[in-house]
Formats: sequence, C-alpha cells, structure tokens
Amino acid sequence: MNITTLFTINGNPATTLTPSLTGWRIDTDAIVTSGNMAHIANGLYKYSFSAYDDSIDYVFMADGGISLSASSEGRYQFGNNEVGQITNQADSISAVHASELAIIAGLVQRNQRITNCTYDGSNNLLSATLSIYSSASDAESQTSPIKQFSVNATYNGSNQMTDYKVKEI
Repeated sequence: MNITTLFTINGNPATTLTPSLTGWRIDTDAIVTSGNMAHIANGLYKYSFSAYDDSIDYVFMADGGISLSASSEGRYQFGNNEVGQITNQADSISAVHASELAIIAGLVQRNQRITNCTYDGSNNLLSATLSIYSSASDAESQTSPIKQFSVNATYNGSNQMTDYKVKEI
C-alpha cells in the first residue's frame, strides 16, 4: 500500500524535504512501520507500506521535517486506511450481487445475443429471444445463458413502433 501526502511551504509545493512517516495499529497502539518518504513530484511524497493488511486498522503520521516549523500548518499530516475498509465492503457487495451485475452488464449489450427473430412484411422486428451470457465465448457458442428474455414489438399502419416489451422468460 502506498501512503501519500502533500507538503507545501507558503502555499507552494515543497520539493526538497526529507519527510518521515510512522504508522500505528489502532487496536494495539504498536508502531508497525516507520521510515523516510520519497518525493514523487510537485510536493507529493509517498511511502510504501509493504506489510499492509486490509483487515487491520492503522493510523499514519507524516512529518515534513525540521525545515517546516512545528507551528507550520503543513508540517504534520495524518491519515488512516479507510480505503481498505471501503474496498472490503465493495468486494462483499460485489460477491453478493455478482449475478445481478452480470445481468445488468448483459442489458447494456455485453455478452448478449438476439435469436429467433420474426419480422412482418415490412421487415419490422416482431419478436425475438434476448439471451445474456457470462462470457463472450458462451455468447458465441450460445451455451449457458444466465438469463433469457422475450422481445415483442408492435407497429401502426405507418410502420412506427407503438409498443415494445422485453419480459424475462
């Protein structure tokens, strides 16, 4: 996990600092990492926290160093690992709703196939079967659809569509 922060001096990017970072486990108050941060560009610095475990809550403090006064608003920067927690929640949501997400992907024309089309004398589509697949190869071979829908359309005497229905089969 890369921990990043921005340091400025008088509102301008501070590019010549040697900031340090310390990280603590919140549950035990134990220091889990410390060291110097590397300058990326334009006052942005990073620290690579290789022992990061997204099941553990951490808090981090970056110290811009003695060239920034202790009273300087930007000498000390703080943060935590809420992103890891959000990622875990998103993974859980994705796992629970994976089948629904696959259906949504199909309805936006990803891995779908329209077959069994029927047309009227003016070549207007009257009915069809819409199938959604979990992969492009399944769609190509028409195997294992995850959902199928019947498609029906009606037209007026001017060949204008007046009704269009898609129903799950």
